Amino acid sequence: MHCNLHYFVKSTTWVNDRVFMITDNENKMKSAFKDNVERIGCSAHYINKVLEHSFMKESIHSPTLHLVIPYKQFLINLSNDTDDKQLIFPVKKYIGEELENYWVVEDVHYVATMLHPNLKSFNYTPQQKYHAETLLKLEFEKHQQLEQRISLSNNNNNTSSSNNIFDLPLLSHESPDGEEIKTELDKYMDNQKKMIKI
Repeated sequence: MHCNLHYFVKSTTWVNDRVFMITDNENKMKSAFKDNVERIGCSAHYINKVLEHSFMKESIHSPTLHLVIPYKQFLINLSNDTDDKQLIFPVKKYIGEELENYWVVEDVHYVATMLHPNLKSFNYTPQQKYHAETLLKLEFEKHQQLEQRISLSNNNNNTSSSNNIFDLPLLSHESPDGEEIKTELDKYMDNQKKMIKI
């Protein structure tokens, strides 16, 4: 048995004199290796641990859309860390590139991150802040147009011909002086208050 296992290790999982790829932690597998060999664990085991912890997290029932972009960038930054041993560095580099290219972030994640007071500065990904601001402005404009249509239809139903002497309400960005008034979004972006974690 030991000879067959040793042959399997030499022929299939051997990378060089010091590195073997294994996926089993049982003692019979460990006994087939030379002494002083560095071991890289099974990546599926680590991924399963990540999934296990993510689904057991207490805040799983609370909204987490705003955390997608920061966590993605955090993982990419970790994969670019060069303090690790040479054995794991190529794996981390590959994972970092794959995260960057294949983890698609939806527009709703940008908007949710921009709406979170502690994350709206986009300190971790400043190159994406303009995109997020643009998306949020588009959402604000969409909702303002909807509110104005509803308001106008309500006004048309409630007014009689004798009430047409009143001025129409000012739009949110107009002032009587001709000055531009800050929109609700501008005020929000200027606000520097942060949420305190409890």
